[in-house]
Amino acid sequence: MRRRDGTRRLASEHPAKRREPMDKKLTMDRRGFLAGGATALAAAGLMGLAGCAGNPGSGSATGNGSGSNGSADGNAVSSDAVVNSWQNPPAPIPADQIVETVDCDVLIIGAGTAGVVAAQSAAEAGANTVLIEKCAEFSARGHDVGVVDCKVQRDNGVTIDKALMREYYCQITCNKTDMGLFNIWMNKSGEVMDYYIDRLTADGLPCNAGSLGEAAAKSTNPCTKEFPTAIQFGMEQKTADGEYTNHLMVRYIEGYAREDGADIRYNTKAEQLIREGDGPVTGCIASTDNGYVQFNAKNGVIIATGGITQNEQMLRMWAPPAAQTDQILYTPIDGNTGDGLNMGMWIGAGHQKTNQATMALPSSAAAGGQLSDDGRGITWMTVNLNGERYVKENSPGPNLCHATLPQPASEGWSIFDANWETNILKMMPSGKDFRGEDLVSDKRKASFEEDIKKGLMYKADTLEGLAEAMGMPAEAFKAQVDRYNGYCASGNDEEFSMPAEQLFAIDTPPFYASRNRCGVLVVMYGLNVNAKSQVCNQNDVAIPGLYAIGNAQGNFVTDSYPILIPGISHGRCVTFGRLLGQALAKGETL
Repeated sequence: MRRRDGTRRLASEHPAKRREPMDKKLTMDRRGFLAGGATALAAAGLMGLAGCAGNPGSGSATGNGSGSNGSADGNAVSSDAVVNSWQNPPAPIPADQIVETVDCDVLIIGAGTAGVVAAQSAAEAGANTVLIEKCAEFSARGHDVGVVDCKVQRDNGVTIDKALMREYYCQITCNKTDMGLFNIWMNKSGEVMDYYIDRLTADGLPCNAGSLGEAAAKSTNPCTKEFPTAIQFGMEQKTADGEYTNHLMVRYIEGYAREDGADIRYNTKAEQLIREGDGPVTGCIASTDNGYVQFNAKNGVIIATGGITQNEQMLRMWAPPAAQTDQILYTPIDGNTGDGLNMGMWIGAGHQKTNQATMALPSSAAAGGQLSDDGRGITWMTVNLNGERYVKENSPGPNLCHATLPQPASEGWSIFDANWETNILKMMPSGKDFRGEDLVSDKRKASFEEDIKKGLMYKADTLEGLAEAMGMPAEAFKAQVDRYNGYCASGNDEEFSMPAEQLFAIDTPPFYASRNRCGVLVVMYGLNVNAKSQVCNQNDVAIPGLYAIGNAQGNFVTDSYPILIPGISHGRCVTFGRLLGQALAKGETL
């Protein structure tokens, strides 16, 4: 295990998760999760996960719980019906299969950012704390942490209009989220992060305020505005050996948790929560290589098991567009499989009342081509495999993806012509892409040729030839190009109202097509919680002793990841992890 001084790496980076094409996927009446590779599906819909701990058996819900044999909406289902995993609590694990019993004050299930922070905070506050995780190590990703009014922001003169940010958040979420949760993050994240800034910088890990593009900072449109909420530990997004800075941050905090006395157990998969009838949740039973372990928690159980990104069944039920793509870029592989939702709903918890929120971005890692529309300034005409425009091309990256994912094959094509070098510098006068690389260069042209060989781009001397290469109807495609060129000439886009200066005619051969593909980073959909992060049933009655944080915490986001507030997902993990860990250590709630 690598030490915090950086002398050895704790975790390797995982490759992107690729899902099978739509016609090869599971149907909803086959109860199971999609595992990495060709791993078989377990009959009950729970399975040992590739890259995570193996288990001696499937999970089960102990006690009769108010959600036993319930459907997603709480209605009973017949025993012979084909149901989803969360509707079908397995039989209780027999007591004679328990090989160890562990008593503690606070039990945290899941060692992602939220779970590790909660464990460290509870242990520091004096609680007998246990953190269990099904994988062989903790997980973390990305580089931004969203915070409001921390010392690094104050030192750099960064100010955030809280009232305006709250107003915009209400607008982009259509008032569907729990603003009590949002307000806790907004009002408490600064003091929470000040604690970690002090401790981490004292150990040599610098903290920097993030930067925004000028257009995003000045925008008054909630769909394109970004507030300066992001901070980053470390000087670059990745360390020299490829570790993302948030992984570095969590590795430090995991070390603090151990120093503070937390009992951290990897390769330990929570299988069931312990609840008798309508009473409190008092612990869980987990599987290990040696058998089942029962954990009894006096003050509370925190579910921090992540979202549903790699649960095929849940995606089809709650996030159909994300279920269509084969590009899942979230790590660890098979780590976010909705375990918390299953276990919670088996004992009577409800699922969140808002829509799911998918974080998806145009990505070359998702098999996208060179200079395709990226939500960062490139605005070529974009069509689907029917040869039709389907999106306003200057939309932010997540919006482009939400339009692209439901299209045939979950892809689009950006179309441009021989004048691309001149036109792209009109789009982006800096001459640099978002990575800081030259938009026009010999290296870029060589990348064109490489992508053409890979089928990520096509080049043709005629529009008919380009359409044939992309596999779309030539007449429909040519008609769309003709209409688009008319908009370029008139300066009036009658389909999507693109600004005249962002329209570029397609009339000079050779013609190019560059593939638009979206990488799904995370699908956030969790348990129904109140503003105290207490897990509730579908009627909003709190279940004593059970809490959810991180992406297992529902009702915080909806529809799309809010780029309005960079780093908010990680920010809420740290904020609620610390506040809830401290509160439960004292036998209190938020």
